[in-house]
Amino acid sequence: MERTTAISNKFRAAAGLLAAVLFMSSPSGVRGRAAAGNKITPNCMASENITACVCKESETPSIRKDGQSDSATLSESINSVTIQCPTTSDFKFVPSTLTEVCTAEETNITLKTCEGDNNNKNKSPITAFLVDVDGNNAPKWTVAPPESKTHSLTLPAENFPRVDKKFFAGCLKTSSRRQTNVDVECLVKVDVKARTSAVRDGVLICAYGDKSNTSVPEVTLNAENNSLTIQCGEEGEMQPAPKYLTAYHCTDTNIENC
Repeated sequence: MERTTAISNKFRAAAGLLAAVLFMSSPSGVRGRAAAGNKITPNCMASENITACVCKESETPSIRKDGQSDSATLSESINSVTIQCPTTSDFKFVPSTLTEVCTAEETNITLKTCEGDNNNKNKSPITAFLVDVDGNNAPKWTVAPPESKTHSLTLPAENFPRVDKKFFAGCLKTSSRRQTNVDVECLVKVDVKARTSAVRDGVLICAYGDKSNTSVPEVTLNAENNSLTIQCGEEGEMQPAPKYLTAYHCTDTNIENC
């Protein structure tokens, strides 16, 4: 009886060892582990009118300093962003077209999805984020000296959108033929805050962002400044409706009965 038990234990140990060897040598096990890929968390810091984001490839996560985050926010006062890719590896900036940015649903937000998009479903021209721009003054990503691997984008403060928007960009290292599906990416999310509703040269430019109307614009009409133009944009509509707009004036100095 004892001999049978000993043989059985040896058989179980051998079977367990064989299973472990098969699992370690199984190609499917390697693919499953590699398919998850790797992500580098960017460090972004706002200073004056620019937010600088650095993607640093390291085996140990970097310690985030006060004021740093993993995303950038663009506004009328902080209207530039820079993204520095790792200089030690074969990373490329995404999107490769310098007049575009990446856009996608939150569930499908990857640099590879953006770069491999041939139907432009996950890309957008930078001009689509702005108002009153054309091909002559359209902003685009600018490239610093190649060794720095830094791309910069500046959105003119006077062309900021009427509503809050968002896009993303970053650095991507695609896997080699030997390491299929092992991509490394550093993705930077960028929130574009809508402009502030304001009056400029007799024109009220309306905006509808989360912080566009923290203060209500005021207009004073007098003999010199006697007209006002209201720009609602495609995102809004005039209230009251134009058909209800009527101009009244008093016929004499007795304004109490006017």
